[in-house]
Amino acid sequence: NRDRHNVKPYLFAGIFVGVLPVFHVFAFGAVLLMGGCWAFIYRSRSWLFFLLPSLSLGIPILLWQLPERDGSDWHSFWMLGKSSWERTPFDFLSFWFLNTGLFIPLALAGTLITIKKFGYRFLPIYVLLIIPNIAIWHFWPGNNAKYVVFFLLLASPLVGEVLSRLFFHSSATKILAVLLIFSLASSGTLDIWRAFEGSSGPYPANYLSGEDVLVGEWVRDNTNQDAVFASANTNVHPVRALAGRTVVSGSPGRLNDLGVDWYTRDKDLKNLYANPSEADAIIRRYDIDYIVVGPYEKSMFISEGGRTQDIDDSYFNYFGALVYSTGGYWIYETRGENG
Repeated sequence: NRDRHNVKPYLFAGIFVGVLPVFHVFAFGAVLLMGGCWAFIYRSRSWLFFLLPSLSLGIPILLWQLPERDGSDWHSFWMLGKSSWERTPFDFLSFWFLNTGLFIPLALAGTLITIKKFGYRFLPIYVLLIIPNIAIWHFWPGNNAKYVVFFLLLASPLVGEVLSRLFFHSSATKILAVLLIFSLASSGTLDIWRAFEGSSGPYPANYLSGEDVLVGEWVRDNTNQDAVFASANTNVHPVRALAGRTVVSGSPGRLNDLGVDWYTRDKDLKNLYANPSEADAIIRRYDIDYIVVGPYEKSMFISEGGRTQDIDDSYFNYFGALVYSTGGYWIYETRGENG
């Protein structure tokens, strides 16, 4: 394409990237960063047809999406200073080796052995590895992992090149290549197993039981798509995750990470369940159509004594008509209190 000096692909890519912030801000930043680095490396005017539309379209969208609060900050050595790790070069290297294994060394080796053929075009991907080690873009530093995921995806061909050359070089290197493939694959398998095994690791995952699926299907099939639900503000609640319905408040962690101050909504949601007698005012305030009382709501909002009691007619008096009662879930229709 550079030989033909055809700028149409650059223009198309620039327009496409320019609207990416509407769908995925991280993807916009990553692609724009790569394009900017390649423009600097090759110094071709063709890259202007990529940069100008992507910036002229993307920046106004970013300004429109600016959060109410800014969680950006500078830090060093990733999250080591926020954990039991020490901020030393040795611990820094150990941290990355334990989390990525031999992937980064193999990617560096792949960059070196392909530099004659491809020049410096792979170097910009390492920026995606450097940035999360010096800057925090969100209230939760763990979200920097998104940039590392982009690096892992883009560096995979380099790792594949090294493994391919080892595999076809000799019998000894073929064995080494197989061992490296096993190491790279088993590390990811181990991480997935730890997450779903349920008794180890910091984040045991119990995602969507059979009862959750049932209530999600019922909500999807029996309620209006525009219906507003009051439910526990967890990101795995079936009303959101399966039925895709609007809720009074989503997961506070994710909302806070986006810079949105949802304190009032969270407070009202907790008050709705803790003090059902005040439900009418909250129902009207947020135009709530349905109120869910299930395992998540009991665990997060209802007092310890209330959790052990059966759901009875007292909720009917405050929340509305009981329209669903299966698998530990009760859903109440507000009977028009919201309008």
